[in-house]
Amino acid sequence: MIEKIKGKDHLVQKRDGRLEKYSPAKLKRAINWCTNDSETLTAQLFESLNLKIYNKIKIDKLWDEVIETAANMISEMYPIWDDVAKRAYLLKIYKDNYNYNATIDSLKFQDIIDKGIQVGV
Repeated sequence: MIEKIKGKDHLVQKRDGRLEKYSPAKLKRAINWCTNDSETLTAQLFESLNLKIYNKIKIDKLWDEVIETAANMISEMYPIWDDVAKRAYLLKIYKDNYNYNATIDSLKFQDIIDKGIQVGV
């Protein structure tokens, strides 16, 4: 595993352009939502993403990495990754296009579907 230089934290560029300190806990919560609260899948995906995170990564790029990494894990033995990639992609679409700003902690899959119906998706 690559270790960051002590005292140097990665920054994430948010959609509005501001920089925010990278929070592994925040990313894990988002991934956990995508994995439907599976700690095992969350740990696997988070570990696979670890090397793909760099300083000043744009949040859109980070989500693209989450989606791509989950999609690359899809196989006949592990079709569950298809659902994980779909949930991550759906969340990205709503955040990018419909300004859906619910926190991950309060986010429910049905809420996203209802929001889509409401805006005519």
